[in-house]
Amino acid sequence: INAEYMGARTCESAVAAFKRPCPAPLRPAVPRVSEKPVMGLTTEKNFVVANAVENILSAPKKSTPAPLPLTASRTFGKVPKYLNRINAAISQEYAYINEMNKQQSSGENERMRLMTDQEKNETIAGLKKKWDETHKLYQALTFNIDTVTKVSRKEGLEVEMEQIEKAIQKLSKKNIYVYDDMY
Repeated sequence: INAEYMGARTCESAVAAFKRPCPAPLRPAVPRVSEKPVMGLTTEKNFVVANAVENILSAPKKSTPAPLPLTASRTFGKVPKYLNRINAAISQEYAYINEMNKQQSSGENERMRLMTDQEKNETIAGLKKKWDETHKLYQALTFNIDTVTKVSRKEGLEVEMEQIEKAIQKLSKKNIYVYDDMY
């Protein structure tokens, strides 16, 4: 083992044929055990006073001019052009939708007619008959519901009875308009 290689820090490798370029200057070597450090160095400089004097004698920093406020801009408070285009497109769509709704509502009014009292009473009587049949099936269910099919059958009958009750309430109103199937 080469002692010079171990002690000194160089960029050369142990093999003489290959030399690597030194990328950066090397730091100083670590002091040996036999070398004594320099002891007792003191300074008489007063760093606080030196810093104060240096700051007093230095030139003041150049300040950058304050930027103009945004309110001074020509475009402040004005709506951007792209928003005007978007608002125009939206208003055109609203106008188109309103026109379509007017056409559709006028077309619906022609197809609708007032339900007569006789039709209303016949429909309510049919619904009440259907509710009675469903209620009779509901009452015939066993008290002890222990299977999934019994539970689902009970829930189905309850839902059907609620729907019939809602339909009867809707038909109990004074004026009822229905779509005419003639069209």
